[in-house]
Formats: sequence, structure tokens, C-alpha cells
Amino acid sequence: VTRYKGRIQIYELWNEPNGSFTGTMADLVTLTAHMYNISRSIDHDAFILSPSPSTSGIGSYIDNYFAAGGPTGVDGISFHTYTADP
Repeated sequence: VTRYKGRIQIYELWNEPNGSFTGTMADLVTLTAHMYNISRSIDHDAFILSPSPSTSGIGSYIDNYFAAGGPTGVDGISFHTYTADP
């Protein structure tokens, strides 16, 4: 954030954690809160997005994230959807 302040306005905190994050959901919520606080302390105007799960199992993933205390410290909820090739 220090490097890109004023050049990047929106930060997504984790790319598709449902396929790559190996910690618990509570860990992800805690990391999200820390990253939000650090980012916001450096760039007050930054827009902070939640970790962004991919389409696979997105409903249960978001439900579990909320149940673990998310979306602690985010300005928006993000997710990645994919459609099948025609």
C-alpha cells in the first residue's frame, strides 16, 4: 500500500482463498482485519475488498466467512464467478 498509494484505489485482500488458503476461516477473518487496518492507516482513501472466493462452493464459503466474524474491516464483498465455455 505504501508503494502504490494514490495509484491503486481498490485492494482485494485475498485471491480465491477457497482454493489456496490453508488456515482456518477464523484465521482468514483475523488476517482480513489486520490487512484492512494496515492498509487504511497508510491510505485513508483506499477501498478494501473482502477475500474473493471463486465460484466453486461460493455460497457455503461466504456463509462460513460471515459465521467466523467476516466481513470484519472491509468496504465491499468480492467474489470471482466463472462461466463455462459455450
